[in-house]
Amino acid sequence: MTPGNSPYSSSGQPETTGRYLVLLDTDNIDDGLRAMDDSAGVRHFAHSADFRDHSPSGDQLASEDSVVFDELGVAVVTMEPGQAQALSAATIRSGSVIAVEPERVVRAIGESESDLYPPTPPMFSDQEMITVPVDYLKGYRDAVNHLVDRLLPQEQDAESVLERGGAIADSSITWGLEVTKAATSQYSGLGLKVAVLDTGFDLTHPDFAGRAVSSKSFIEGEEVQDGNGHGTHCIGTACGSNLPDLLPRYGVAYNSEIYAGKVLSNEGSGADGGILAGINWAIANGCQVISMSLGAMVLPGQSHSAVYENVGRRALRRGSLIIAAAGNDSFRQFRVIVPVSHPANCPSIMAIAALRP
Repeated sequence: MTPGNSPYSSSGQPETTGRYLVLLDTDNIDDGLRAMDDSAGVRHFAHSADFRDHSPSGDQLASEDSVVFDELGVAVVTMEPGQAQALSAATIRSGSVIAVEPERVVRAIGESESDLYPPTPPMFSDQEMITVPVDYLKGYRDAVNHLVDRLLPQEQDAESVLERGGAIADSSITWGLEVTKAATSQYSGLGLKVAVLDTGFDLTHPDFAGRAVSSKSFIEGEEVQDGNGHGTHCIGTACGSNLPDLLPRYGVAYNSEIYAGKVLSNEGSGADGGILAGINWAIANGCQVISMSLGAMVLPGQSHSAVYENVGRRALRRGSLIIAAAGNDSFRQFRVIVPVSHPANCPSIMAIAALRP
């Protein structure tokens, strides 16, 4: 990692690990592995299906040079750049190897991440800065105001609520639960499995006593127990109790079954391989929702990941929706608007952002 735990190199490009992601045709995985042997000399693979819970742990993932995630049709491979180039060339003539991408470093996305960067982002040139017209911002503001008016109860004045700094009529629930009407919804998450892939989970949290929780760590040398807090916060938002020890209520799917995957370290960082291991685990266990408040920055003009786009599609075919955070990398006060983060920028992954009260 670079200083400050920022997952970007000094040039402003997303930081990579030296490993590669290889997208395979799920109908011809064995042909794809043979093509990797023929073109790049990579021939020894561990398969996720051979591990407990259909996915290697963090220690097992770190000990293997090449792992194939059978549920996803993706291999994470340690290769030299020359091998990766040869394999990329092979994708043109081999329909069983679809894409080759460098493995990226990813981070937890939260309110505090702006502390990691200087006030003026050094990685953008004048040509890369996106200037937003005033009329566009006014239109965006009007659209948001219209959305808030529709979400708030008709008898409640939205403007007065926002002017009071987000004060809510019912102090027993959070502002977000009120404006989205989640607190009055007939749905509680009953019968749903929700996977949250993040920094882990506080397994001793009193608000989750008696809940069905499955957990696994995909970080080398670290247990699932959350030493950061970000993962516990995200699980609380998604699956928290409807009757917490201390009000207000803050969770949505309070009757859901929780799958807590630790794919980010206690420092809040990880890599694509661990993320994919967590997704593979969640899909193999039948999780209908896979939530990831994490990502890596995408620079203007960069395309989305072909690997994650196909993973998103394959997950949907298996009945799993992958949700990822849009990111907090823009500096609107400096007229810098950064694209949606990786992997949330993939069309088949649902990108989620937020509004402040």
